[in-house]
Amino acid sequence: MAKKIKCDCGITFTAEEGQTHCNYCGKKLSDIGKEKTNINTKRTIKNTIENEIPKKFLIILLALLILFSAYFYVRAENNEKNLKKDFTSNLEPTPTALPTPTPTTKPKVYVNPDPIIPCTMSKECGGDIRNIKKSECTNGTCCQIGSTWIFYPSRDKCLQDQKASQPVQQVQQPAQATSKLNYYCYDNTYKYWYYTSSGEQCNLDNLKSIKYKTCMDTQMIKYNSCKSTCESGVEKDKAACVWAYTGSNAGIEQNPDKYEECLLGPGGATETHGTCLGKCTDQYGQDIKKCSL
Repeated sequence: MAKKIKCDCGITFTAEEGQTHCNYCGKKLSDIGKEKTNINTKRTIKNTIENEIPKKFLIILLALLILFSAYFYVRAENNEKNLKKDFTSNLEPTPTALPTPTPTTKPKVYVNPDPIIPCTMSKECGGDIRNIKKSECTNGTCCQIGSTWIFYPSRDKCLQDQKASQPVQQVQQPAQATSKLNYYCYDNTYKYWYYTSSGEQCNLDNLKSIKYKTCMDTQMIKYNSCKSTCESGVEKDKAACVWAYTGSNAGIEQNPDKYEECLLGPGGATETHGTCLGKCTDQYGQDIKKCSL
């Protein structure tokens, strides 16, 4: 059966049944169209490469851009939330557990039962004001021992030492004559008259008075030396208190309370001074007893 065939050479002819080649170019009928098909295939591939691949690349690129944009957007959102959270946490104080107050016991304040007070001396003992213990100021007295006036913290002690300091003959000898004591004698040391048994006894009594007065004067010198040591000591103690607690260049610290305690407190300069004077007075009382023996 004849059919029309368009050869690859461009000529259309009628091929008879059983014809195998083109009448004009001699090309096999079985090969007609193959080259065109190959060309079309190549063209299709080329078109696909030229058209489809760029489109897919653009799609992929766009998808990546969208993904990156979404990633950075989400990250920015998280950062903003974290910043808001941090900012809010900074504004709102973090509740903390309040410390349980520890019960404190107030330190016991020492109250001196016998405080140091200013005590005014009588004019016989100088008329000055001395800082001494309250009990000494209340119970003490300005005591005359011989021709000297001394402040005694105890009136009883004053009386004891006064008796011990009196010359024996002045206490024992009468001022009126008797049958046995009819010699009128004058004590040249203590300047008084009395009756004794004889002129010889009067001379012996005068010697005793001289010896007694010498002893008493010696003991008074010892007492005054002891007293001077106390006065020197208290001045040093006061200076130490001033150095330690007064002025901008205080040796320890500028502290008026501690300065007052250093001067007037227990064991302070004033109490130490009073204790020192008390020892001097006690020793003087013991010493003058030796003069009466």
